[in-house]
This record gives sequence, C-alpha cells and structure tokens, in this order.
Amino acid sequence: MYTSFYIKVCCRKYPTLVGGQSEADSILRGMESASSLYKNMATSLRNYVNYVDAMSEIDTNWTALSLELNEALKAANNKQTPPKTDDTPTETK
Repeated sequence: MYTSFYIKVCCRKYPTLVGGQSEADSILRGMESASSLYKNMATSLRNYVNYVDAMSEIDTNWTALSLELNEALKAANNKQTPPKTDDTPTETK
C-alpha cells in the first residue's frame, strides 16, 4: 500500500529533479574551467610581482614589499606536495 504511494510520488517528482540537474549542468558548462582560471591568476600574479620588482629599483620604499613577495613565491614553489598514488589494483600473475 505505502510502496505504490511512494512510487507515484517519486514518478511525479522525477521530472523536476532531472530538470534541476540539467539546469545545474548547464550552469557548470557556462563557467570558466579551473585550469583557465589558474592560468589567468598566475599571469596576473607574475605581472604584479614584476611591477613591484621594477618599482623597487626606482624607489626604495618598494623594496620591503618586493622582498616579501619574492620570499612568499620561493616558499610556495618549494612547498612539498604529497606524491600521487595510483589506486588502480595491480594484476597478480
């Protein structure tokens, strides 16, 4: 008795759920990819650091910021990343 009721409710709500998922998928496809955003961010950051470095050669007031930025970049580049693990099962012979 209750089972047929739940099946009817689910059948009525299914198109709404599918429509909502389709809309969410469409929104995601319209968004810029993470790798593209990363590339834009890296370029902007590189340009900013280059600007600060150039300004530090003109005006000594920029030297402290230049040193701090360059130290932060060195630390970020030297940060250890965990090794990638291969989770695929190995075949035994």
